[in-house]
Amino acid sequence: MTKIKFKRSKDLVTGGRKHVPLPSGPYKVIGCRDIMTGTKGKDSGILVRLYYPTNDQERDIQDQHLFWPNWLPHEKYRKGYADVGEVTSPTAIKFINWLVGSAFIPCVMNAKPLRDGTRFPVVVLSHGVGGCRTVSSGICLEMASNGYLVVALEHRDGTACTTFYADEVKIPLYQSNPDLALPIQDGMSLNPVGDTTTHPKTIDSKTEVHRQDVESCNVPLRNGNAQGNNKTRHTSSIIPKTVTEWIDFKAIPEGGPGYYTVRNEQIHVRVQECLKVLDLIEKLNHGIDIQNILDGLLDPKEFLDLLDLDKVVLMGHSMGGATCLAAADADSRFKVVVCLGKSYCHYQD
Repeated sequence: MTKIKFKRSKDLVTGGRKHVPLPSGPYKVIGCRDIMTGTKGKDSGILVRLYYPTNDQERDIQDQHLFWPNWLPHEKYRKGYADVGEVTSPTAIKFINWLVGSAFIPCVMNAKPLRDGTRFPVVVLSHGVGGCRTVSSGICLEMASNGYLVVALEHRDGTACTTFYADEVKIPLYQSNPDLALPIQDGMSLNPVGDTTTHPKTIDSKTEVHRQDVESCNVPLRNGNAQGNNKTRHTSSIIPKTVTEWIDFKAIPEGGPGYYTVRNEQIHVRVQECLKVLDLIEKLNHGIDIQNILDGLLDPKEFLDLLDLDKVVLMGHSMGGATCLAAADADSRFKVVVCLGKSYCHYQD
């Protein structure tokens, strides 16, 4: 049996910044992008982070350390991890803050994916109880550095250390930002030239936002000129403001009353989220518009024909492993299942 050898840097500090291990694969510069689809409601969508090789492999990722994202996506995740560990001691919380509070992920947010003629096989990652979309970022970086697109789910079934929904998206229209090209809401016209009035528009779970192709509608361009069939000039922009609702970690004593029932319900939610990921990556691969609430500037053509969907891998840790088994049984588009660590399943059709 051939032993696989690779060199991985053990230096976890770059430029004075603590970080997760640097990837060791042939692609040294990894990009990441957060995507949230849907607002809170029956069709609430999903929250994921993508990891992938970037189109700029020449620069050293360590030279870009000032642009790395935090390992904690938001301050509330710090408290979430304390809740998961039932940590209440101020001294212990201070230690956790020192340990992970200022850690970073060595990747470039919103970088363009690599286009070198190859297609990325896809790995969907389901976290365990108490995790979130960044908890296994070291594994995600390593796989991405070997040419994979990794989709790290953040489950919103009460098992994440914390997470959030977009409860509504408020879209005011301003004349004051003519340099920004952002999506247009279906049926909404932009402010007429000279109109400085703010027109708020609320998008909730019953309203959808669609990015329109710049070639076919009047969208303010970065040079201040509008482009469209009638060549009308507009100087207003849409500035979306998302109202979020945070979901705290739901602690469930193992073996307690109703334990099986709650876990079974959570697995069902997780499975549906995994299936929505499949739909998402298929849309990305076909260049179909993605309603990304977290980034209105996502180009629908960014991942066009870049993904190899013939053997989609579903990977999970602990309860994520159980999620993988149930999701693979529910949809044949998942071809490979990898269970990490202790995987237990409380699932019933």
